[in-house]
Amino acid sequence: MTKLRELRTNAGFTAEQVSAALLIDIRVYDELENGNFEPSVNVLRSLAALLRVPLDKLTGLGWAADRGFAANHSILNNDTTGYWGDVGIELPGRPIEWHPISDQTADALDSHLSSAASGQSIYFETLDNRAIRFFPERTTRLILQDEANDELPNAAPNPLAKIEEDGGLPAVIYRGLTAHAQYDDPVMEVLGEVFMDMIQSLVEDAQIDESTLVSHLTDARFHMEDGSIINLDIDQSAYLELADGSLIASDAATIRLEDEARGTQYLTKSRICLIDMPLTLLTEARYCNRDDDD
Repeated sequence: MTKLRELRTNAGFTAEQVSAALLIDIRVYDELENGNFEPSVNVLRSLAALLRVPLDKLTGLGWAADRGFAANHSILNNDTTGYWGDVGIELPGRPIEWHPISDQTADALDSHLSSAASGQSIYFETLDNRAIRFFPERTTRLILQDEANDELPNAAPNPLAKIEEDGGLPAVIYRGLTAHAQYDDPVMEVLGEVFMDMIQSLVEDAQIDESTLVSHLTDARFHMEDGSIINLDIDQSAYLELADGSLIASDAATIRLEDEARGTQYLTKSRICLIDMPLTLLTEARYCNRDDDD
């Protein structure tokens, strides 16, 4: 029995529950427990949070990461998925939206921005639970700022500022917060009562308004050129099509979206500056779609 298997059983989880909680294929998780797969720093952080153990309990398994959650862990661990710094996106007439990103994402953004054609959108994922697609020519500017710079100027308000770390939270924490916001019983059951009690305490201690939590964690946000933001509760297929760009790339002048409470919405594509989606819900959509493909 590997140490990970021992830690998992001590926490009261089956392998299937952990893979489902972290949205990892059970075959990949089995390889991880058997020592045949080295997880990223971000997977390690989620494992530590879910199993309620210090990170060094996991990194004693011979994996590369051994320096905890320090802001510069991506450099210390030579892991390009760890925290590098922040990206700031400024839209006309609005404060800058800052998001923590990985070394890998910073390099990809630098490359895409240098070669993006007119009208082309760019997609990236952040470490604070956002999946973002934006049009460079409809933004005022984009800033890449590594973690050595502590100040994030002209920052837009962040509703989770009281609980988020510099490099964002482990992905499983965002999943727990989302399940709490949606009263998603199946997900809460997978994550476990003790873990969800911790999530409840996190929300209460930070005094985060429930409606703000719902809006931030369960809605896709469309930032329009007039400065307005349209929040929509869209389905999984729409998340997938917005992430892969197929919905944006069509020849139609508008995109058609179904909102559970507000009905059918048509948004003019040429007026959209940026689309900001909860990464947790996109990851769940990918996970379910993979199951359908299997």
